[in-house]
Amino acid sequence: MAEWQHEPLGLEVGFHDASYHDIRTWHWSFGDGATDTVPNPVHSYAAEGTYNVCLTVSNPRGADTLCREVQVLVSSAARGGGQWPAGGSVAQSFCRPVCRYLDGGGHCRL
Repeated sequence: MAEWQHEPLGLEVGFHDASYHDIRTWHWSFGDGATDTVPNPVHSYAAEGTYNVCLTVSNPRGADTLCREVQVLVSSAARGGGQWPAGGSVAQSFCRPVCRYLDGGGHCRL
């Protein structure tokens, strides 16, 4: 079963595979046209926004895809109180489940 988490690092976001059941291949689609095939990629976004990120994993029995919307925000407003250097920023991202497609079924399932 496909499962993943993410961690914002500015406009870069670290993605962490949490899939289970003998995963052999990974295919990430980051929602901006870029893809990767490693289990735990770091992806750089060009701009703030909401991106539909999908991870497809496969094992000898088939494939599973989990998609979620990831909102990437970089806010200079969070620099108050001398905590951030001049020009600094803080990044946030939020995740909302979109759809889970089971291979061969084509049905949307969370």
